Amino acid sequence: MAQATLSQGNTNFSSYVALDGVEQGYTERAVKSVVTLDGVLHKSSIKKRTLSVKLHDMLDTDLSTLFYGIGQVEPWTYLDANTGASRTAYFYLTGPVVRQTVARQGKTFCTGISFTLEER
Repeated sequence: MAQATLSQGNTNFSSYVALDGVEQGYTERAVKSVVTLDGVLHKSSIKKRTLSVKLHDMLDTDLSTLFYGIGQVEPWTYLDANTGASRTAYFYLTGPVVRQTVARQGKTFCTGISFTLEER
């Protein structure tokens, strides 16, 4: 099994990911279903990989640097939980969502940082 990783281009997010930080799942798109006269449900859909990511708390300047230049649709590399291998795919980025706290010496800290990736 490969080492867990999460990166976009040259930006490696791995060291910023919280301990329970990457939740992998699927979302279904283009869902079609029909029940035939014999009562059997026939369903088809397209499964798209989703990654819900939580990051460690950090300064707002570090967060800005981390996400600088990342567009809405980009190739991301991650450890696929199903195969145990590193995989690269194009994902839509939603987020990040953050809570900002002004702390000592005028520094702004970001907490509760999360974002979602949905495969294109």
